[in-house]
Formats: sequence, structure tokens, C-alpha cells
Amino acid sequence: MKIYAVKIPKNIKREDSSILLNYVSPPKKEAIYNAVKSGRYEPLLSDLIIKTLINEIYKIKSNDIQFTYNKYGKPFLRDIEISYNISHSYDWLVCVIDKSSVGIDIEKIRPLNLNIAKRFFSNEEFCEIISRDKVMQLDYFFELWTLKESFLKFLGTGMYTSLNSFTIKKHKSRYTILSRDKLLSNSNCYFKTYILDKKYKMAVCAANEIFPNKIDIRTLSHIKESLASSQEELGDNLKY
Repeated sequence: MKIYAVKIPKNIKREDSSILLNYVSPPKKEAIYNAVKSGRYEPLLSDLIIKTLINEIYKIKSNDIQFTYNKYGKPFLRDIEISYNISHSYDWLVCVIDKSSVGIDIEKIRPLNLNIAKRFFSNEEFCEIISRDKVMQLDYFFELWTLKESFLKFLGTGMYTSLNSFTIKKHKSRYTILSRDKLLSNSNCYFKTYILDKKYKMAVCAANEIFPNKIDIRTLSHIKESLASSQEELGDNLKY
């Protein structure tokens, strides 16, 4: 398993975005072009970071990478036995890759009405949040939120599974799933939280518990160089 993070730039130069858009999968190109045009770079980075990493780790060329989706909209790599998941929030985009199912979520810690937890979380989780000191309530809310989101993304159902249909219990640094739904409570998964940025919460859910200790932080320049190198190698291979 490998985990990566990219700081989302405030602005990408037009010449750079034009170059990067050449690497985008054709079915996504129009939508991503429109997003970039409006100043939203997350869709572009999401498409390119996975291509960069798959090429680096598994030596699969970006041109050979195609995407497909399950009935809930979770993306998969077509004809490649690799699972990945991506999340972004404000300044950061994160990605996890493994050979078995994975889910990841990152959220910026920001002020909000904790009644949202009463609405979307289980009653046990809500009580656990409000039982904490005022200063820690928001912190624990976002810890739970990222854990629950990463679990739903691990399952591949996203918000088609209700957030309040299960409870995540924390004991020291370990987490367990409690639910009346045996499909959820019997899910064979593990969790790990990471501190990427003190203003954010981040969690990963996976089918195995061999989590990396560190997050590999990449830059836009690195992505551009890696993709260009991949294309050069592809060109060299075509010469022979």
C-alpha cells in the first residue's frame, strides 16, 4: 500500500495546463478542461496523479490506463488488478493505492454546527462527540467523518450507504465497526489516521493492516516531469 498527497496549486499557468490536459483520458477531457477553465484543478490532478503513480509503481504507461466505474460511481482501473481511491479538501489532494480494496478521506477542520453530527452520525457517535471538551468536539467530529467516509469508499458504495447505519468505535488507536447490518459489521477492514497538516483530518480504510508510516508528498512539477518521461519512454519503445 502507498499513500500520496499533492498540494493543490492556487493557479496553474495556461501553458502548463495545456500540456497537462494532453495526458487526460479522452472521456474526461471536456469536463476537466471546463473545470480548469473555471479555476478548479482537483479533477485534473485526480486524473493525472493516478496515472503518474501507476506508471511509477507498476510500469504501466499512461496511454494504457483506462477507467471504469461500479454501479455506485466508484472508479476502478480497467483490466488492472489495482485498487485506488482519491480525496481532496481545500489545499490537499490525497491518493491511496493497493492491490486490494481501499478508501481514503481528507477534510479540513473548520467551524460548523455539530447538530450535523446528530443528523448524519449514529446516536452513540453523537454522544461520544458532545461528551468531549468543547475544544476537542470539532476535532473528533472530523476524525469520525474521515473514518466513516473512508469506510464507505472502501466498500465502494459511497453515500448510498447511510452514515448513521453504522458506528465507529475507537479504542486507543484502533477502530471497530458496529452495525445491525451484518454486511457492514462483518466487513474485514482496518483503519489508520494520518496527520498530513495540523488543520486537516485524514483517514485510510483498507483490507489489510500493513499501512505505510509516511505519506509521499508530490508536486505538480513532479507529476508533469513523470508524465513527460513516460511519454518519452513510450516514444523510444515505438522506434524499435
